[in-house]
Amino acid sequence: MMITNSQKSIIRQHINELLLANPNNSLSFQDINQYLLTKGEKVNKTTIYRYLDQLIAENKVQKYSNENGRGSTYILMKSVEDCNTHLHMKCLKCNKIIHLDCNYNQELLDHLKNSNGFEVDCSQTIIYGLCENCSSKK
Repeated sequence: MMITNSQKSIIRQHINELLLANPNNSLSFQDINQYLLTKGEKVNKTTIYRYLDQLIAENKVQKYSNENGRGSTYILMKSVEDCNTHLHMKCLKCNKIIHLDCNYNQELLDHLKNSNGFEVDCSQTIIYGLCENCSSKK
């Protein structure tokens, strides 16, 4: 069954709503698909992935590999410059993404470059651990 342009538009609106409602959480394909199902939209997975790929190409969404290397999660980017100039941290429990945009970020990047000759690609780097909220629930 072919999806009409108006159906694509509705699906894209729903995906955008979900991303905007979760600015600090990374979302899996399953999260997005489940959300679409709650909106009454049964969508082929290729349609979802194509739209996510489009958002990535437009620098609107950042894609991260899961900590186990299987699958990916997606998060709305604040701005291209913002997400490409600092490190990110991801909570292993709640999937929250924290932008490490403090003075120590640049200090760490400079240290790695000067001491190890290693230049970090911030857009592809994520530190895994527990956020303050989840670590206090241990």
